[in-house]
Amino acid sequence: MSALTTSDYSRETSILKALANEARLKIVHHLDNGESCVCDLVELVGLDQSTVSKHLAVLKAAAIVDRERRGHHIYYRLVAPCVLDFIACAAAVAADRGAGTTADPGTGSAGGVVSSENPVEPPETCDGTPPPSDRSLDGKGTRT
Repeated sequence: MSALTTSDYSRETSILKALANEARLKIVHHLDNGESCVCDLVELVGLDQSTVSKHLAVLKAAAIVDRERRGHHIYYRLVAPCVLDFIACAAAVAADRGAGTTADPGTGSAGGVVSSENPVEPPETCDGTPPPSDRSLDGKGTRT
């Protein structure tokens, strides 16, 4: 795999930021079932139309959704359904690790402190296979 560029990281960051909001996640999950009019999405998330439109603009800028105007209505559809696979994978790993909604990203667990007495075990990968063992690393962190 080739090295990622600054532009690649910037694009990935915008996608993750777009997904880092409960209302936008509700919209993405809903659009997985098919396109919806903005008025339906307003009812779904319980926010006013201007706020929902701003959330949709963030998702569109991240190339997660696209829109089509039909008369006086705008319909949105999910164009990157793979983001739901990523979300499901991350949620499954978090659930396996016992992480809750109050997890501290700096500790690796829900409120616990990572130390030699309380190490964070690596989770299984998203395809269910165990991650490479640390024992396969030499003293410099290089895989052997």
